[in-house]
Amino acid sequence: FSRCHAEKNVPNDLNLRHIFTGEEFARGARLWTHGYDFYTITRPIIGVYYGGDKGGRGGWRSNREESHASARRIATLLHAKGSDQSPEAHANLGFFDIGTRRTLDQYYEFSGVNVKTGETKNVCIVKYVPWNVPYEAPKSNSNSVMSAKGKIRGLDKERFIEQETGAGTVDNISSVYLVMYIGIASSLLCFLGYVIFRVCAFKSGHQMPAWEKYLRSKRLRKKNMM
Repeated sequence: FSRCHAEKNVPNDLNLRHIFTGEEFARGARLWTHGYDFYTITRPIIGVYYGGDKGGRGGWRSNREESHASARRIATLLHAKGSDQSPEAHANLGFFDIGTRRTLDQYYEFSGVNVKTGETKNVCIVKYVPWNVPYEAPKSNSNSVMSAKGKIRGLDKERFIEQETGAGTVDNISSVYLVMYIGIASSLLCFLGYVIFRVCAFKSGHQMPAWEKYLRSKRLRKKNMM
């Protein structure tokens, strides 16, 4: 469970098709290095049973080529042994790369699983790891995302929502106040214009407009009925 801005700032990688093994660890690496924290209870209370005797129905046919491409993409993301660490491979990750608030090595130390070296260690209790740099909005070329095949997929700027720093919230609130102030100012100007019009009409001896006579007579009728 998390706030919705986690899904907007660090969304699932759209290019990880037919992936199963490694998807959770890779998503966790991206979330944690973008500054999100994990909280868990001290013992598991629920799990998923994969046994066939539960009578599960349905399934899908895995595309072997796409599955292997996704595995290679995750290996590049996590700097796994023998993975492609070329600038082109990391450029293809685009918006779905590792964050900058914490490093990948810090994540390995935090989780106890080091994909680079293949080493693991038991980590029962961990402490908060401060951010290394202040938050910056995710960057991408021309506001778009590179797919694994090098194609460009558009991504709206609205998905880049500031979180925790409150910058995005402040901008939204400022916009609301701006619209509210404009509305109040417009109403005051309209009222002022009406007052000036009535004063000028009174001084010039003009008769009351027909629409105002109608409204006044309607108000008088309501008052007499009460």
